[in-house]
Amino acid sequence: MDPTALNAAAQSQQTSGQSGGLNGKGKLAEDFDTFLGILVTQLNNQDPLEPMKSQEFTNQLVQFSTVEQAIATNTKLDQMLQAQAGNRATQAVNYIGKDVAIDGNQVQLANGQANFAYTLEGQAETVAVEITNADGEVVRTLQGDTAAGRHAVSWDGKSAGGQQLPDGVYNVQVYAVDGDDKTVKASTETRGEVTGFEVRDQQIHFQVGGVEVPFDRVTAVYADPKTTPQP
Repeated sequence: MDPTALNAAAQSQQTSGQSGGLNGKGKLAEDFDTFLGILVTQLNNQDPLEPMKSQEFTNQLVQFSTVEQAIATNTKLDQMLQAQAGNRATQAVNYIGKDVAIDGNQVQLANGQANFAYTLEGQAETVAVEITNADGEVVRTLQGDTAAGRHAVSWDGKSAGGQQLPDGVYNVQVYAVDGDDKTVKASTETRGEVTGFEVRDQQIHFQVGGVEVPFDRVTAVYADPKTTPQP
């Protein structure tokens, strides 16, 4: 029996270990049985005058044990992650009906009204607040406050030509430049009520109006939307 057969079995075992979880553990057990069968056959047929060296198959046994432990660890980690996702889902239920502040540039136009805010990191000379629809078309450009800091914006949902636009999700982009025509960094914040959520890829995704918002983009939570300070 060629010793390379043992190496082939060990390599198969290493591939099984990389698959992780319960499937990897089952494949490992199958490969381990194959390895032991090859080992016993080789020991039974070895030349008594040139006995097989024990170091080779001992190393392979150690590899099997190491990978088996790694798979067990991965299984435990998977279980922990699933438990954490369950805990997050339980916590997310408490957000339903609450008003949240969101770090992002999507704003919900509802009943012909949309409120959002932007923050300038420095003094600007001019500020243009550009609102685009789902097709990327600019529907309105507002002139914004130029002082450094946070500024509230209330949009009446009308286009540049005065036409009332349909309710829905719009994008907001702030362009600010200083007296030297250099860009002033700006960030935007929107508000909305959480109407539901979904757990996907071990991450909470809130539904805020018609916008899907990852949990890590929520910057503040308010108990009653009616008493939420406007942006």
